[in-house]
Amino acid sequence: MDFPSSSPPLPSESFTEELDTYSLQDKELYDNSLLKHNNNNVNKYMGNGVGGPPGTRGRKTFAFWILVGLLFTLAIGNLILTITILSVLKLGHGMQNFEIIDQENISNFYGDIDLDHLYNREGTFRGFSGDTVDISSMDSSVIFSLLSNPTGGFPTTLKIFKNLTVLKGVNTFVIKTPDGTSIFTTTEPTFESLGTAKSFTTKQLETSQIKSAIDEDLNIESKSFINLKGTEGTKIESREIVWSADQDIYLKTVNGCIILSGEDGVYIDMNRIPVAQLRNNTIKTGQYKVCVCMPEGKLFRIPIVSTHETVFCDDVDIGTTGSPCALKE
Repeated sequence: MDFPSSSPPLPSESFTEELDTYSLQDKELYDNSLLKHNNNNVNKYMGNGVGGPPGTRGRKTFAFWILVGLLFTLAIGNLILTITILSVLKLGHGMQNFEIIDQENISNFYGDIDLDHLYNREGTFRGFSGDTVDISSMDSSVIFSLLSNPTGGFPTTLKIFKNLTVLKGVNTFVIKTPDGTSIFTTTEPTFESLGTAKSFTTKQLETSQIKSAIDEDLNIESKSFINLKGTEGTKIESREIVWSADQDIYLKTVNGCIILSGEDGVYIDMNRIPVAQLRNNTIKTGQYKVCVCMPEGKLFRIPIVSTHETVFCDDVDIGTTGSPCALKE
């Protein structure tokens, strides 16, 4: 008995036939199941430590650590720079040897501080109780100045140099002790001792004596005039006394006398004594007689023609040269 020959269907053909027999809803369920299956395979692949192609994964890791290293290096450099700035500027809560008290509006300085310009709105500098305030400058001057002068006149300044102290634009300058005792004032200045002073400039000076060291000269100078006056007299003593003036030198006493005495005598520079001519006398001579004008006390000289002839001071020829006793205006 012959049977028709037939072969079993292939798996793909049977799978296709099965799909053809599925409904549309069954196909959608099948697609979702297939997609979920593929996602599970991908997650499994990633979970095995392989996030992509091996070459790309290695390059990304290397770049990440390079970036971390650069950020760490910058952070360390910034820290070193900050520490250096803090150490150089000596910054802390304030600065080294410097403190600001906001509640009292006070700035406190401790120890030695080097400053160039210091501005104070209140104009008051105080020291701690029991401690002195020393202000010094290295090979330069110390200058105090008032930026806004209320008087509108000359700027108020106090300049302290090595050998000179200058005050400008002030009416009164007073130095006091903590208990209020005046040490120095420009109205009635009193100095206990000027032994270390090399020079002193003033318009008026009241003192019992002025003296210099034995091996040093005492020079009293003025651009206009000098008036030496003593209530009970003036006494000048020295190995050598030299008086010099552009015009006249006056010695005056009220109730006493004027005494010029020297161990080797008293000498007068005759070149500075004016010469008065005699009447009817034009002869030049090298001998003169010193005369004194009364009551002015002015000195002048007249020529002596002959030693055998007496010459009087009133023989001056007033008509030609004028009176030698006349005061110059």
